[in-house]
Amino acid sequence: VLRAGTLDFEPITRITYPKEGENTPSLWLVLDEVVDPQNFGALLRSAYFLGGASPGKENETNASIGIMVCSKNSAPASAISSAASAGALELCQVYSTNNLPRTLSAANEEGWRILGAAASAPSGMNVECFDLQDVKVGESQPPTILVLGSEGH
Repeated sequence: VLRAGTLDFEPITRITYPKEGENTPSLWLVLDEVVDPQNFGALLRSAYFLGGASPGKENETNASIGIMVCSKNSAPASAISSAASAGALELCQVYSTNNLPRTLSAANEEGWRILGAAASAPSGMNVECFDLQDVKVGESQPPTILVLGSEGH
């Protein structure tokens, strides 16, 4: 018999800017309004894989990719999202925030680079648009937050 508890997201109000010598992620995946549990699980699975996770390191706190969702309009931690994540949901620490715009604004003020994926450029907004291959990565770049979501838009 296996007794399993619920998987809860850890509440967070701000993303800590990484400092040298600390084990805080310099890359965060922020999911906004990803409500489909299979999409949610697939994104967790990819983040876990791309974060360089390997057997024996699952319980370390120095994940190279942080994961955050908005506590409203997000797929819950469920059996469906866990299956779609191929078990990554149980191995990743997922954080949630009550106010995503405020959390991202505070991160921007601290020097985070915030990138959002979109099929087309939003009209009426003062944003700088890049093709994915033109986004510079590496140690000389500031820590980055990648925002994905809003499946309906």
